[in-house]
Amino acid sequence: MGELPVQARTVFAALIAFQVAALAARLPSCTARAELLRFAVFLVLLGLRLVVPLGSPLLNGLSVCIIWAAGEHLAALLEHPLRRVWSIANAAFLAILLFTSFLQFGPTLPFAAFYSFFSGVLLWYPIALLAGVTRKSRRAIHALLLASGALSFAAGAAEAVYSILGRPFADFGSWTICIISLCTGFLVFHEGYLQKSGQSGFLGQESVMKAAYARLLRTENALVLQDRLIVSGLVAMGAAHEFKNVLAHVKATAESALARSDVGHKNKCLELLLEHAETGGRAAADFLVRFSREGREEARALDAAELIGGFARMTRAGLRSAGILLRSEVQSGLTVMARRGEIEQVLLNLAGNASGSFTRSGFEGPREIEIECHGLPEAVVIEVRDNAGGVTREAAGKLFQISPSDSGNTGLGLYLSRSLAEQNGGTLTYAPLDGGSCFRLTLPYPPSSTSDTI
Repeated sequence: MGELPVQARTVFAALIAFQVAALAARLPSCTARAELLRFAVFLVLLGLRLVVPLGSPLLNGLSVCIIWAAGEHLAALLEHPLRRVWSIANAAFLAILLFTSFLQFGPTLPFAAFYSFFSGVLLWYPIALLAGVTRKSRRAIHALLLASGALSFAAGAAEAVYSILGRPFADFGSWTICIISLCTGFLVFHEGYLQKSGQSGFLGQESVMKAAYARLLRTENALVLQDRLIVSGLVAMGAAHEFKNVLAHVKATAESALARSDVGHKNKCLELLLEHAETGGRAAADFLVRFSREGREEARALDAAELIGGFARMTRAGLRSAGILLRSEVQSGLTVMARRGEIEQVLLNLAGNASGSFTRSGFEGPREIEIECHGLPEAVVIEVRDNAGGVTREAAGKLFQISPSDSGNTGLGLYLSRSLAEQNGGTLTYAPLDGGSCFRLTLPYPPSSTSDTI
């Protein structure tokens, strides 16, 4: 790997020029103009490094300026205390290079050793700053930039060895510039400059969002635990109250049986005990049913497009982070009679199951979940399809049963989803697909007297 072909240099120089043009277009609306200008200067220097002919006396100076611009940009982003010292050191080194170039000391062996040593020392500063950014963000693009900086360090060392050994000049550095130009393209078009706040604003927002998300999770877990304790206490107290009167009759019957030795009377008491037990069981069951239904929202006429569209907006971002594309297609003009929260819970559970299937199977192709809604004469059909590989025929027969598996699934989610579908007057069924699964949720139309939709 020696000199980079002219065609490749031209292509990557054009890519860098396009990035500079994009930054220039964002300059009027960007709140961090100084930061944007520093980044643009760094990109211009990268482009010049690719187009300057090999052997030019400007080559060494350009390399130093690139290191300077990179360190200046990172030090300003992080507000590093050594930023001013760094600038003075670079200015001094560049002045020495210009002086020695004027005196034509460039080709000598001492000059090659001097240039290589101090270039490596200066390059270490932006690499160290970038390593700090990578540790905090843990993002792939920052790790790739850090690797590119390390490759630049290695390329400079290799060029120095070639010069000291008297070998022909090998421009290894231009290869690493090509890699860096790809990374800067990602930063230009996918980071803070799109938000008009710059990289510093984006990095600050990212840390704030992470901290807020962590606090939200802790609060949510505490509230969930509190709700569970409250609900458990209410259920226990209610069931005990319902069973208390029955227990009084059980106690009285048992005492009557013990007080008399007549076998016929004892048998009659035993029959009464059985009846009391059945009555107590029914009372407790009726209470739990009433408790589960208390506070449920009323079924209403829902616009199917708005219902599915709102669900897709809520879940699309989370699925995208897992590499899953969510598509939705809804026939216009459809309305269903259902409880919004319960139907959203069913859809959320189906999408979550599909996402878990992709993760467990290690699926490497395009991950897609499709939600399609269309009307039939008797009901509205919502189909949730995925290409996660589907399930085995044996597992398909137990999908809606509570049956723990080796993978840790209990089946409770699909069991509750079908129950919610049925409580809304619909059904939930499974149909295998080629390389995937399809869950079909049917919901009733509103009564003819219902005209309002929400």
